[in-house]
Formats: sequence, structure tokens, C-alpha cells
Amino acid sequence: MTSIVRAPGNLIVATIEKVDVRFAGVDVTKAPLHVDVPLGTPCVVVYLSAVRGYETVSHDAEIAQTRSREDLAAEAEEAQNDGPPKLSNLDTVGVTITDDEGTQYEPSGFRMVGDGLGWDDMRVYTPAPPSAAATLHLDFTVDGESTNSGCDVALSPC
Repeated sequence: MTSIVRAPGNLIVATIEKVDVRFAGVDVTKAPLHVDVPLGTPCVVVYLSAVRGYETVSHDAEIAQTRSREDLAAEAEEAQNDGPPKLSNLDTVGVTITDDEGTQYEPSGFRMVGDGLGWDDMRVYTPAPPSAAATLHLDFTVDGESTNSGCDVALSPC
């Protein structure tokens, strides 16, 4: 079990093209099927969420007015082939995890789902925190640049 000790009040840890990305939680658990470590491997899972609001939709409409029909048609065809819109690029948001014991955590997989208006991102990191660790430190970046919106999460023994 975990509890947030320090985080931005609104939980916004990054902004991508006017879309706010929120820290939605962290869990110390076992790896699911779709990651690059064996099923059940102890790990840390970080959840992020992004939702397009009225301002973002208006911004997209303004940009669309400046583009040609051919460009828009090509993008629509690409989006249809590739799944969720490219704005789902939550992958430009990086998360670096450390703990008070100095452990370094490595990305081991992710799952992102979205419908064009909102996206949820689940990222898996290994190893699991050592038993002596009391706090995880999460630092967020966009394209490698710090967002200065870190979070601290207390680890509670299960």
C-alpha cells in the first residue's frame, strides 16, 4: 500500500500541447502479462492520466483551420491506422523513480489506452522497492526536461 506524501495540489505533473497530464497513483504490486519481465515479478506501477478539455479542443480547431484538407485527410487516415490520436504521446512524459535507499528503477513496460478525449497510461518499473525503503521519489520530465513537479510516496508494509 502507498500514500502520497508530496505532490502538486492539482496532481498535474506535465503539460503536452495544452493537455494536462496528472499523476493518478502508484502501486507496489506484481507485473502483469504485457511487460518485459516475467508475469508476477514484484514491481512498481505508476499511473498517469490525461484529459482533453474545452480549451484543448478549441486549440485543435484553431490549428485545423490553418491546415489544408489534404493534410487533415492524411492525418485522419494515419490516425485510423495507428489507433489513438498522436496527442496520446504520453510517452514524451518521463518518470524517474528512486527511493530513500538509493535504488534505481528501470522501465519494464507500459500500457496506454485512449479514446481521443482522454488517455490512461500504466508504466511498470523494476525492481520492487527493498523492504528497508520507506519513500519513493518520482520526478517527471517532458522530452527529457524536468517539469519540476515531483512526488513523494510513502511505502507501507503490507
